[in-house]
Amino acid sequence: MTLLLKEIVFIVFCLVLCVQGIDGQKSAKKRADMEHLKGKWVISEKESTFGQRENGKSKSYQIDISSVGHEFSIRHRYDYINQPIDKHYSIFADGRGEKNGEVKSKTKWSKNRLIRKFSYKTNFGWTDVTEEYQLSENSNRLVFEYRADSKMSMLQHYSRLVFSRN
Repeated sequence: MTLLLKEIVFIVFCLVLCVQGIDGQKSAKKRADMEHLKGKWVISEKESTFGQRENGKSKSYQIDISSVGHEFSIRHRYDYINQPIDKHYSIFADGRGEKNGEVKSKTKWSKNRLIRKFSYKTNFGWTDVTEEYQLSENSNRLVFEYRADSKMSMLQHYSRLVFSRN
């Protein structure tokens, strides 16, 4: 091999190592951010916007999140119009999709957000839903945004709930 060819091979090798190092750092940060999402979260009612559900809002709203790798177990517990609600589902942050009961969803991790999208059928047609869990920079606050859009009935709902660690 000529000296020039050896230098080119060496430079390409170094570039490949640099790119792998950067990807490794991003993966480590992503895993750390995903770990910070775990825990018990309680609502901060003053900072939250309940949307159309303002009259039935719950002061005792709590979200419990646990995870192993890309699998998250999420539980929402609250009272709505004096009725206890307990929703539990499992999701995968790598986009593979999941099925919880009759609901099929796709979930992905993007920066410091866990984003879940799904649709369900009502008497008025299909409703598209996006749920987003966004972690604050210091990992002490969680913002849960819920958007529902029903194309047939023109109904839309938006809630922005702010939680702190319990």
